[in-house]
Amino acid sequence: MLALAQSWLRTEHQYLSGPSALDVLGLLHPDSAKLEVLCQLIDQITEHGLEPVLTDYRREYEAAAILSAWVNTPAWMESRAFLHSHRELLDDQTVHAQLEDLKTPEARQHLAILQLCRATSIGTVYDQVIDPSMAADAAMAAVETGDEDRLDLLFTAAPALLRMPFVTRYLVAIRVTLGRSADQEAEAFMRQAAAEATATQREAGALRLARLASRRAAQATELTNLAAILTSDG
Repeated sequence: MLALAQSWLRTEHQYLSGPSALDVLGLLHPDSAKLEVLCQLIDQITEHGLEPVLTDYRREYEAAAILSAWVNTPAWMESRAFLHSHRELLDDQTVHAQLEDLKTPEARQHLAILQLCRATSIGTVYDQVIDPSMAADAAMAAVETGDEDRLDLLFTAAPALLRMPFVTRYLVAIRVTLGRSADQEAEAFMRQAAAEATATQREAGALRLARLASRRAAQATELTNLAAILTSDG
């Protein structure tokens, strides 16, 4: 299909490059999405030349094909094996742009996976995607250093983090505080987290907040208040 389209463009683009040809097509097919794409393609060829545009088109086509194969793997273990075999996806900005353009939960999740894998190993990230407890451990480690970006990526790559007693509300309370400083919403989330927590979770969570407060002077007071809520008897 791609080779046929390229061959057709090489033969016919010169007859479509004039405004009159495109105007006539537009009158005949005013609502055609395909015609709109063709017009944009002809404009690019006119501006940049045929071969550079075909090269870019081929790159995007091939990226879309491999991306579709990865996103549509039926299970996470197969997805991990696929990414191991196509590590070029990690740094392929065409693939990243295509995922951003899709704007679906699945696309956002897979983009987050790629971004996390660039900072650590593929195996580690997929363990976090598959196992909520490992995702929670990674999120708690991100909290220790106040790494908001990593925490956001983990929420997206491992959505089970948003369905875990104590963990979800604890993490959200901290994320809200890091993003907006003093906030009653954060305190409300931490009270809910405290209600769901075991004694061990309360103690460990308060210590983690104290360590984070020592690193984040701008939010130290708010983080200390959250720790106090967590350890309060209610």
